[in-house]
Amino acid sequence: MNVLNESTRGARRSWRRRAMVGCGLTATAVLAIACVPDVTTPPSATTTTTTTTSTTAPVSWTPQVTVSTTSNLEAGDTITVTGSGFDPNANIGTRPPLSGQKSGVYLTFGRYADVWQPSAGAPAAARTTISQVWALPQSSYDALGGIPGTVVLGADGTFTATLAISTDSSNTDAYGVVTYGGGGSVNASQETMTRVTFAPKVTATKTADLIDGESVTVSGIGFLPSANGTRPPLSGQPSGVYVTFGKFADVWQPSLGSAVAPSSTRTVINQLWALPQAQYTAQGAVLPYIPINADGSFSGSVPVAVSAAGTNPNYGFAVYPASGAVNAGQEFFLPTTWAPVTT
Repeated sequence: MNVLNESTRGARRSWRRRAMVGCGLTATAVLAIACVPDVTTPPSATTTTTTTTSTTAPVSWTPQVTVSTTSNLEAGDTITVTGSGFDPNANIGTRPPLSGQKSGVYLTFGRYADVWQPSAGAPAAARTTISQVWALPQSSYDALGGIPGTVVLGADGTFTATLAISTDSSNTDAYGVVTYGGGGSVNASQETMTRVTFAPKVTATKTADLIDGESVTVSGIGFLPSANGTRPPLSGQPSGVYVTFGKFADVWQPSLGSAVAPSSTRTVINQLWALPQAQYTAQGAVLPYIPINADGSFSGSVPVAVSAAGTNPNYGFAVYPASGAVNAGQEFFLPTTWAPVTT
C-alpha cells in the first residue's frame, strides 16, 4: 500500500514538472516550486472587498465681473472686462441665430436705467447699448464661425473681452457695464451691473465772435457729486457746480485758496447752478438751478454780456464747485472772444 502511494505521488510530481517546463520554467524553478507545500484556504475563510467611490463637489456658479477702468473715462477709450462664474450651459436662446441652443451672455457698455434687468421686466428702452460683445460657449461660438463681436465663454465659466467707450446723447441714464442672458434668454443670476463714469469735461456751443446779449449753451459731463458745500443753503450736502460767464484773472481757481485766488479774481456776470437731482428738486427746480443728471451731465443756456465791472482781463465760461466746496478736478475755464465791432 505504501509503495503504491509513493509511486502514485511520484508520477504526479513528474507530470507537474513536465507541465511547468512546457510553460517555459527551468528545471530548477520546477524543483523549487515542487518543494513548496500546498496551501489550502479553509472553507470558512471569507474575502472582503472594499470599494471607494470618488465624488467631486459640484461647481459653484457665482457670476462676477471685473472692469479695468471705472472712472475718468473719455470717448475713444477701451476697457477690458473679465468675467467668472458664468455657467455656460445656463442660458438657452429663444430667437435666431441660436434659438434652442446655448446662448451665453451679452456683455455691453451703455446707458442703463435704475431698473434695467430683463428678469425684472424692464423694456429694451431701459438699456441703451453703445458697444457690445457676445460671450458664447465653445459650441455656439463655433456654430457662428467666431464672427467679430463674439468671444468664448469657457467651460470654467470665464471670459475676457474689450469694449469701446463713447458717449451717447439719446437719454440721461447713468453709464455702466452690464451682463445678461444672450439670445433672448432670461436669467437673473447672470445679470450684473458695474457703473462707470466719464472724466469731467466742459464744452460750449460757441466761444468765438460772441455778441453782447446772446446766450450760449454750456454742457458738462462727469460731474457726479464729489464734494459737499461748506455754506448755506447746501452746507454739508453735495452742492454741484457753478456754470458762469464773466471776467477772470489768469489765476482764479478756488482750489488754490483765498490767499492765491480770492473771490476778486472771479467777476461773474451771469451764472447757472448745476445741482445733483435731489438738491435740484429741493431748491424748487427753477432757474438759475439746472439738474446734474444721473450720468453726471448737465446743460444750460448762459447769457453773455460785456461788463465794465472788475479788472480781470479774461472773458470766458468758468465752471467750479459751488457753495464753498473745493475740488480742483471740477474747475474749468473756456476763454471767449467778442465779435469785431462794426461802425
